[in-house]
This record gives sequence, structure tokens and C-alpha cells, in this order.
Amino acid sequence: MKNKDMEIILLIDQITRIALLVNGATDHNVFFQYSGHVNQLSVQVHENGWVENKRYSKGFDVDLNSINANGLLIEVKTYLTDLYMAEVQNILMEGAK
Repeated sequence: MKNKDMEIILLIDQITRIALLVNGATDHNVFFQYSGHVNQLSVQVHENGWVENKRYSKGFDVDLNSINANGLLIEVKTYLTDLYMAEVQNILMEGAK
């Protein structure tokens, strides 16, 4: 296995874990799917929750074979981390009152 492949696997693992944190600890909903037949990761974020017949707020489709896959995965990870950390900050602020 190449180093690039391992980096991609680790980033997908981190994205999955953060998506689960966002789903469990915030009002946001994250949908993610890995399509092995085309080696693609799709992530859709419904900020403030999923609503029937409403398009997601932010979406990412990452071709994991592309030369910039790592950069795109880091973008997804950063976006989801920011969503989660905003909720953590809100909780901390509420507790400080």
C-alpha cells in the first residue's frame, strides 16, 4: 500500500468519526457514503437538521483517485470539525452563564 493510500484511509476514518460526533452532538445531520466501484466519498451536510424535500446545505463529492483527493478530504474534515467545535463552544458558553 502506498503512503498516499494510507493517508486517504486515515482521513476517511477521521471524517467518519467527526461526522458521527456532529450527528450525535448537534442539530446538524451528516450523510456520507463511500462508493467502492468508483472510489468516491460523498458527504452531504444538512445544517440545522435534515428536512424532507430540502437540499443539503453543503456537499462534497471526492474522487479518491484524483491528484487533489487529500486536499479535498482535509477540506471536508475541517468543515465538519468547525461545525462540531461551534456546538462545543455553545455548550461551554451556556455552562459559563
